[in-house]
Formats: sequence, C-alpha cells, structure tokens
Amino acid sequence: MEDRPNFSVGSPLDRMSEVLPGGGTFSLEELLRTLRRRMWLILTIMMVGTLLTAAVSIMLPSRYTAVAKVLVADKSPEGPDLNAAVRGLPPDVAFMSSQVQVVASRNLAAIVIDKLGLESDPEFNDTLQPPTLLKRITDALPTEWFRQKLGMPSAVLDPELAKRLQREEVIDTFLENMFTEVVEASRVIDIWFTSEDREKASRIANAISDTYIDQHLENQYQTIRRTMAWLNDRVAGLRQEVKTADDAVEKFRSEKGLLKGTGGEMLNEQQISELSSQLVLARSQRAESEARLSQVRGLARSGGTASIAEVVNSPLISSLIAQETEVKRRIAQYSQEYGERHPLPINAKAELQDLQAKIGVEVNRVVQSLQNEVVVARAREQSLQRGLEQFGTQVSKSNKDEVTLRALERDAEAARSTLDNFMQEAHQLNAQDTLRAQQADVTLISYAPIPPEAAFPKRKLMVLLAIVVFGLIGIVVALIVDQFDSGFRSSEQVQNTLGVPVLGLVPALKGAGRKGRVPGRYVLQQPTSSFAEAIRRIHAKLLQDPSVRTVQITSAEPSEGKTTVSLNLAQVAARLGGRVLLIDTDFRRSEIADLLRLRKSPGLIDILTKRASFSDVVQAGEGSPDIVVAGGFESQSSEMLVLRDLPHLLKQVRDRYDLIIIDAPPVISLVDAAVVAGQVDRTILVVKWAGTRRSVVGHAVNEVNSAGGTLGGVILTKVDVKRHSLYSFGDSGQYHGRYKKYYDVA
Repeated sequence: MEDRPNFSVGSPLDRMSEVLPGGGTFSLEELLRTLRRRMWLILTIMMVGTLLTAAVSIMLPSRYTAVAKVLVADKSPEGPDLNAAVRGLPPDVAFMSSQVQVVASRNLAAIVIDKLGLESDPEFNDTLQPPTLLKRITDALPTEWFRQKLGMPSAVLDPELAKRLQREEVIDTFLENMFTEVVEASRVIDIWFTSEDREKASRIANAISDTYIDQHLENQYQTIRRTMAWLNDRVAGLRQEVKTADDAVEKFRSEKGLLKGTGGEMLNEQQISELSSQLVLARSQRAESEARLSQVRGLARSGGTASIAEVVNSPLISSLIAQETEVKRRIAQYSQEYGERHPLPINAKAELQDLQAKIGVEVNRVVQSLQNEVVVARAREQSLQRGLEQFGTQVSKSNKDEVTLRALERDAEAARSTLDNFMQEAHQLNAQDTLRAQQADVTLISYAPIPPEAAFPKRKLMVLLAIVVFGLIGIVVALIVDQFDSGFRSSEQVQNTLGVPVLGLVPALKGAGRKGRVPGRYVLQQPTSSFAEAIRRIHAKLLQDPSVRTVQITSAEPSEGKTTVSLNLAQVAARLGGRVLLIDTDFRRSEIADLLRLRKSPGLIDILTKRASFSDVVQAGEGSPDIVVAGGFESQSSEMLVLRDLPHLLKQVRDRYDLIIIDAPPVISLVDAAVVAGQVDRTILVVKWAGTRRSVVGHAVNEVNSAGGTLGGVILTKVDVKRHSLYSFGDSGQYHGRYKKYYDVA
C-alpha cells in the first residue's frame, strides 16, 4: 500500500491564516464581518455587564461633595520670587503647601469634630452603627479565653485608652473624607468634603474653612504678642546702655577739650579738611592756567591763533579776523581781474598787513593776561600749603585723645543702632497687629453650597462607561472566540487544512418535519430548494468520474447528516433515471427504515449470514432507489463485514446498478466504515459545518486512508446560510443574499 498523508490539524492559533480569507490577510471588512457574526455574543456581554453595573451603582450609597474656597493673602515683605516666576510656579510654593497641610491637620479636624459633634455621628463613629453579621460572629467567639490559654496578653484595653483610640479612628474617618489642594498658579485653597448627606457635606466644609481662618488669626496674634513682649523688654535695656555710652563720650570730650564743629567733626579736623580742599583746588587752578598759557604760546608760535579760546571769545579779535578774511578775498579777486601790479591789489595787501599787526598785538595781550593768572595761582597755592602745615602740627598732638574718643563713640553708636533696630521692629509689629485687627490674612471667598448631585456614584456615567467597556470586552471576546473556532466554515478551509476537495455545502433543513416534509425525501418534496440544488451539485461531481460506481458516505461523529445526504443523493440519482442502490451498514443506529417507513428486516445482516438472498432483502419503489436496510443488530456484525461475503455482494450487484451508495456509521467510533472503505471506489466524509472539530475530521481522514480507502471528498452539512454569508470566503453567500431568489425555500 502506498504511503498516505497524515492529516493532523494544529491549534487554532496556528491555523489563523487558514481561517482568515485571502490567505491570512486581515482586513477591516473581515473584522466587521466577524463582529456581525458574533453580534449576539457582543450584545449579551454588553447587556449583562451594563445591567450588573447599573445594579451595583444603585446599591452603592450616594456620597455628596461640597467645596469651600479660601484665599491666603500675600503679605511677604520681600519682592517677588523671580526663580519661581521663571519656572511657572505660584508665589510662596512652600508656604502654600504648608497651609494645605495645616487645613488637613489632625488638630484642626479635632476642633471641627468637637464643634459639630461628629463623634456622635454614626457616619464617622463605627461603634454607633448596627453591628454587621461578621462582627456579631467575631464578638461571639471566645477570643479572650483562647488568649488566656495560649498565654497571650489580654485584648481588653483600658477604658480611657479605648476612648482615645476611638476618637483617633473618628478623626481618621473625618480626614479620609476631606481633600485639600491649592488652585494652580494662585493663593486659593480648595477644601473638599464628602458625606452621605448633602447638607452635612456643605456644613462641614464651611466649618473647616471657618476654623482654619480662626486658627490662622489666633496663631498670628499669639506670635505677635510674644514677640512684642520680648522686644519691649529688650528695648528698655538697650536704652539704658545707650544713655551710659553717650554720657561717657561727653565726659571724655569735655575733659580733653575735643570740640566738634557744625558737621560733627573735630574742629582741627574740620579746618584741615577745608584747607586741604582749598589746596587741591588751588593746585588744580594753577595747573589749568599753566596748561592754557603753554597752549597759547605754542599756537602763537605756530600761527594758529584762530583756535585759541581767548582769541575766539574776544569780540575785537573776532572782528579783526573777519576783516582779514574779507581783505584776503578782495586781494584774490583783484589779482585775478587786474593782475598783481595793479594799485587795487597792492593797496589791499597793505591793508592786510595792518590788520595782521593789530591781531598780533591783541594776541600778545591775551598771553600776558594768562601769565598774570599763573603767577597769582602759584602765590595762593604756596599760602594754603603753609597754613595746612601749621594746622597739621596742632592736630598730631591730639591724635592719641581722639583715638580713645572714637572708641567710646563707636560703642555708643553700636548701642544706638541696636536700639533703633529693635524699636523699628516693635513699631512694625504694632502696625501689623493693628492691620490684622482690620483685615485677615485668610479670607473665605466662596462658601460651600449644598451639592445638587451626588459626587459618587455617577450612575449615568457608570452605565455609559459600562456600555463602552463591556462592548469592547464583548468585541474582544468575540474576536477570541472566532479565532478559536475549531470547525470548518468553508470549502477553502477544508482544502487548505486537509488537502481534499469539497463536493458541496448542504444547507440546514430548518423546516424539515413540518407540513409532512421528510428529510429523506426533501429533494423530491422541495426540488427548487437550495438543499436540493446542493445535493444535485454533489451528484454532478460524482458523475464526472464514470469509474466511480460504489460510494460510501460516512462521518467523523454521529448526527452530522450523513444518512440525510445518502437518502437525498440516492433520490436525486434515481430521479435522473439512474439505477441506484442504497445500502445501510449502520447496524447499531439504523434510521433509513424508519425515515422511509420500510420494513426493518430482513436486511444486510441477513444477506451476510446467508439467511436471505439479495432479492428477498432489497426494497424497491417506482422512480426511487432500491434500498437494503441494515436488518437486526448482532454483536458480531462488524466482524461479519470482514468475514462474510461483502466484497462478493458488491461485485454481484455492481453490474445491476449505475451507483451504489453505502450509508456507513461514523468512521472514528466504529470499525465498520473503515472496513467498507477498502471495498468501495470512493469514501465521502460528511462534516457538520462549524460543528465538528478540525482535529476530529483530520483523524477521520487518517482512518479512511489507513484502511486502504480512497477519500473522494468532503461534504459540509447543516450549513447556516445566513451566518455563512457573513464570511468573506469565496463560497460565502452561495445560497443567500442575491442568490436566494433562485430558490423557493432553503
């Protein structure tokens, strides 16, 4: 026997490319088709999840959140924080963070709890709530007795300690329901409080803001009062120190004769300072006069008298220079018009010489004036120098006394400076105390209104989110279920997976059994149905090979429609004028006799056991196939197929009929079909559409091949044509959609 392929089928994930049409290329169209195929699964998951979410949201108690807003004033004496401004941070980030912690502190919470009497509120005090079933059970257990037996310390607490712990639990519960934050880029603090009662939430949020403002003011007042008391004591001591230091300075000054001038300096120092200033000024004036004299002399020698400042500022010299310029112009004009020897240019030149002589005289006068200024400046400088030297001799004698005096004055000045600083601080604190009495640093800018709606749970939002979330979950589940679909849904999948041809897709008979319709005669009762067309298509493919005379129809599992296919295929072949024989070899579950209302015995088992002849067993009808029923069941019937004369029977009747169809039991559960497979021309495997697992079908194919049979093809039965049309395979919609008009019924 030649080697035959092993049709093993891998996991669904390995066959994903086989499931997807187009050779495994996933597309949006295929995604939409998949979602449409699994629409009921998606809707079921979405509806169940949404209903559960709605039920849970209804059972959850409503909680309301109220918000109060307080403004913390900016009273920082320093300028703006440039680094914080560059980083985009609000002013005084650390300060505002600290204030948020103050609002959420346990001390402030305890004050609010006492003010509103929340310790007696069951919402905050668990001991006031009705005990739960679990607490009743735990309270009923003899835990204290077990502790004593195990040598463990008693769990019973001191009443005072238990009361303190209970109060801490109330504060913890209170703080869990409170939330504070700074509004971005501002000095506003939001105070949120959540409660089961909307009016209570508003009342507590307002109480927190009021308590925070009161505590803030009280802390400021206490700090200022303590600082003022210390400053007043310190100022009194410093005043006495300043008085003592000033008295010591004046006593030493009077004893040594160190008198002060109007500006506070010593008289000798004041006079020396004045003489030094005058000497510096005299030297500067002398140097300036000498510089001007030197400049004038140089310019006079070089003939540049016109640029000398004194010359320029002299009206007479300026007038002479202007006349000189006019005469030069006339000389140039006369020389050009009359020549150099004409009387007019000669007279003009004489006039020019006269003007230049006058200008020289005036310039000499300017130089002489500057020389006189230099002589006066030098004399004044020498006089001041002699006076300064005389006062210097007197000052050096009192330097030792002045050193001691300056030390005493420094002590007095230091004491006075310290006193001034403390007095300034005291005045500022007094002013701040007065201002804070008129305006608080913290202001309530928005009270907490009664919330109109519950903050939790947001039932509408939860339901909408549940619809979206569970819809997405349903889509994911649908895609996963579709990818893990282990059945065959098209001829392409069968051919790609098993490598065997598909003879046809047979629609499911949803209306069979009603109005007298018999599945075994459906092609005769509904010849224009899609089912009948599918059977005729299968018969046409069988006729393509004239050598095929004996065909076994089997399946991998029971209830896949092999008997219905066998009967209707035999009916179609007989209706077309062929001589057809249908043999039932399913001894354990024979259905042909019941479906066609034939006698159940004698049958095939009687022929094989020689109890009856073929002519006695065959049941024929006009225009219908001849039928051999299975007959009575015997425990050794499968062995009889091997031991008895089945090949002889097939050879005997082969010449009488054009087509012999054998309805066999499932090939996996019984050996009968495997034995028959080796005795017939072809074996056809019936597979339930989207029902039989691929691995099972592959195993059935291997069974047929290993028995020496020839697999003629696969028939997909019980096809849901509506669901099949939702796929994008080549044969999708074969009997649905626009093709449906060709058929009266399915």
